[in-house]
Amino acid sequence: MSSKLQKKIDKQLQKIGKKGWKPKLGVKLGDLYYDNGDLNNAEMEYFKYLDATKSQENVPSWIYMKWAAENSDQLDIKAGGPGGDLGTFMSFSPKNMMAMYEMGKENYLKKHEKI
Repeated sequence: MSSKLQKKIDKQLQKIGKKGWKPKLGVKLGDLYYDNGDLNNAEMEYFKYLDATKSQENVPSWIYMKWAAENSDQLDIKAGGPGGDLGTFMSFSPKNMMAMYEMGKENYLKKHEKI
């Protein structure tokens, strides 16, 4: 991984931490990471955060997954999604969130750094 990409990831992680975003993942779990399970587009998907001022900021959701995995104790993860599906809730374990981060990073590298 290039140092340029690592700097981008670090900058986004700092942005999330600085803002103190603690989104409630139960609201729209599907929107958090992928659209209809298409992980090839993961790096283009964004999760919108609302800070205290109600202004929205965007962070690539695959990068957010790394922060979420490392700070899962701060998140309000509800068993939810379509029909209250427990499987949706289970997919957001820290281990799975890190796996989604790794997949998103790999897809980003394939698309932008020609690996």
